[in-house]
Amino acid sequence: MFFAAFIYNETVVVNPLLPLNTMGSATNLILACTAAVWGCFAIRAFYTFQLLVLLREWNSPMASSSLVPVAVESLAVALLLACLMSEWRCTGHFFVAVLSLLLASILMATAPPEQTYWANAFVSSLLAPLGMVMANPLATTMLRENLPEEQKRIASSMVLALSSYAMSFFMGIARSVEVQVNEGGSDVLSGCRGAQYFGVGLGGLGVLLVTAITLQAVFIRDP
Repeated sequence: MFFAAFIYNETVVVNPLLPLNTMGSATNLILACTAAVWGCFAIRAFYTFQLLVLLREWNSPMASSSLVPVAVESLAVALLLACLMSEWRCTGHFFVAVLSLLLASILMATAPPEQTYWANAFVSSLLAPLGMVMANPLATTMLRENLPEEQKRIASSMVLALSSYAMSFFMGIARSVEVQVNEGGSDVLSGCRGAQYFGVGLGGLGVLLVTAITLQAVFIRDP
């Protein structure tokens, strides 16, 4: 009821928080893709730690140290993105970001519990920063390009708010999936896998959406 009231209010006020009347297919695709990507990321991050601690029986400091490559590469990716922004189209960057998170999620969702860290987990930690560092800046840039001049200033806040809500919402669904398939807690692996497969599905949805964004940019704007 409150959500419906909010949507109605946003369509009638002079200065809406969410400019629904000015949002077209491009902005909707960008926001939907952003939500799917961050849902995929949150599920991958949470269940990677679950896999290491619960199934591989690592202690918390050791599991945390496995994320060091993510921190190091994230800095490198941020610097690389700043250099390449003027060279590539934002849609090209965004496609790479979304695809990298999908691949990182697939690697963790298919990693056997007894596998060495240097196989799926390490490669996944190299791919994930491409998505987590590039997704929001690129989504903000593309959103600004598709909003009216007077609404451009809210692009960043829209993306940040949506990504935060998406992570919480989709993590809740993932945990529900886990509870439904883990046989009352006795089958931890099946529970983790069910949630991870849901995350992979979100990543796949993100790839489909970013493909639509790319095609729209190429064939509609550049006929």
